[in-house]
Amino acid sequence: MKKWEQGMIVVALMFLFGASGLAVSQGIPSQRHGGLVLKDLPIPKGARVIGLEVHLAAGAFDSLAEIPVGWHVVVDNDPSWQANFEAHASAGAEGLDESTVQNLWLEVIKNEVGDRKFIASGWVILTSNTEKERRIPLSSYNFEFVERYPRHRLHDPDAPGHWR
Repeated sequence: MKKWEQGMIVVALMFLFGASGLAVSQGIPSQRHGGLVLKDLPIPKGARVIGLEVHLAAGAFDSLAEIPVGWHVVVDNDPSWQANFEAHASAGAEGLDESTVQNLWLEVIKNEVGDRKFIASGWVILTSNTEKERRIPLSSYNFEFVERYPRHRLHDPDAPGHWR
């Protein structure tokens, strides 16, 4: 084999492995497991939560725990990483107070890849003795993602105190 043929083979292999490595790195999702908690809920004093809806973009629900008795829960984890969680109190079931709702922990998976970002939104449905049912919208600001296995600061270049 001539020298120039060997050189062309090396260049072709470098291109092949470089291009496939780039394609793989672009397609690997950044999956992070953790909990989604509610914060800064606009619940008036004395109101009870009788429904909760959470919609995720670039995410999925991993597991649920402590479902209240008498509540109907539906989870839809679409393969496109668009997920929906709906929970409503059945007739005769007790509504949840503000502290119970703020202690809810929904296990989720963030699946951010490319320009797709994890977004949580939804609704909280309230009732009280003085008013009818009311739907209050929730935005990303009402949710906090708490990573289950946070990276150690030595491995995270954005962490304070990380050596460079």
